[in-house]
Amino acid sequence: MMSEAGASPPLDFSFRNLTSVKDLRSTKPRHSVKRYRKSASGLYNCHAVRLNNNHLKSIYGIHAILYQVWKLFILQ
Repeated sequence: MMSEAGASPPLDFSFRNLTSVKDLRSTKPRHSVKRYRKSASGLYNCHAVRLNNNHLKSIYGIHAILYQVWKLFILQ
């Protein structure tokens, strides 16, 4: 079961002209109707990421990059 307490909407990196997943580290997500929540360590607290309408040629390395910007929920 995944912990859902305090989760925010998906991080939306749509239409950011990203060419590499490494660009996620230096790009802020688009504004959402609901506020994004961050953990005490400053990582985003959510369950999903939107990457549509970008110029990504590969998603190689996305797992490592997401660990740097996103607090992943661990199965308990």
